[in-house]
Amino acid sequence: MGTESHLTQEMLLTPPAGGVVYTRDGTEFARVTDIHGGYFELEATGTPTFWLSSAYIQAVEGEGVYLSITSADVHGHRLTAPGLDGHDPVATTGDTIISDEHALSQRERMERELEAQRIRMGLGPR
Repeated sequence: MGTESHLTQEMLLTPPAGGVVYTRDGTEFARVTDIHGGYFELEATGTPTFWLSSAYIQAVEGEGVYLSITSADVHGHRLTAPGLDGHDPVATTGDTIISDEHALSQRERMERELEAQRIRMGLGPR
């Protein structure tokens, strides 16, 4: 996950809405249902929708989205909401004051990500 923070928005591939997602092991895994910045929402059979970072996209060919991780790895990288996009112009300018509403929104997204990570690590909700 450390390389994700070094990627710029221009380096990330954007999946097409409705695209078919294949994992590194060649398994047809899910469909893309939404896109938000550097994240995309997936709908897979038998599981609630979830989000992944576009950093895990190895290639996009037509309607096919090819991930650089296996289907087993996908479960460890699921998010319940789009993550904080480190390429947000407001967040990357060092001298800009953000509104209280924007700060609260960022905090809520970070807390959702941390909670999802705690659950995936088997620590349970707080």
